[in-house]
Amino acid sequence: MQETREIEVVELDNRDTAAHLENVLAQMPGVNEVNANPETRLVWVTFNPTLQTASRIYEKIQREGCSVSFRPRASGAQQRPGRLQ
Repeated sequence: MQETREIEVVELDNRDTAAHLENVLAQMPGVNEVNANPETRLVWVTFNPTLQTASRIYEKIQREGCSVSFRPRASGAQQRPGRLQ
């Protein structure tokens, strides 16, 4: 079972911040995929809800110095962007 959350991150305004958040979040237990897009300031996180919680993911982003804007759950894979090149 997997869950995907779309998270708006106010400070996500460049590729360095996007790469940093992708790396930090990908290291969390239960996180399977992370895509951050500085153009939209959105991060998509796919995780196993039996191993990780959305609240802990939000807290991790905030500990990295970023503000989180809570959004409804992402509804499908077609909404997730590809990894930045």
